[in-house]
Amino acid sequence: MNKNRIKKSQQKRQEVQKLKVLYFDDEPFICQSLALNLNLFGWDVTLVYDINDLFYNLKTNQYNILLIDAMAPVPETHNENIIFSDTEIEEMGQGMNTGIVLAKKIWTIEDGKFNSLPILFLSARQRPEIINQFLLSKKKCDWLRKPQLAKTIDEKLKELL
Repeated sequence: MNKNRIKKSQQKRQEVQKLKVLYFDDEPFICQSLALNLNLFGWDVTLVYDINDLFYNLKTNQYNILLIDAMAPVPETHNENIIFSDTEIEEMGQGMNTGIVLAKKIWTIEDGKFNSLPILFLSARQRPEIINQFLLSKKKCDWLRKPQLAKTIDEKLKELL
């Protein structure tokens, strides 16, 4: 009986090792540190530091889940990977909305190809009311306060999957 439990545990661990996370944060040190720790938990983490790289990676690779800084900087330029409307740029200029605008954009690009992709927001704000309002309508979306232990983020990523 115990051998079956051990085997199932090992299979689950192997499945998690195959799961890919695309992690977007404009603070490289935080990204690198967290990515190293999440790798220890078996996640395959791709780091991106700007919005254009985020969308390029989404379109050229497959990911199981996204980890996004909720207060990411507003993009200063457009490129062929993603075009934001003036309204979206204005919404992102309000600071806390940036992650939500990104999530909405991600879920609608390429005819909704990514509309079921789970997203975990990280926020340095104590009470991200805007994220909470947004989350009410989404099942595969959640947030955690920064900084956070890698173990806690690992557990939340698993919950979202």
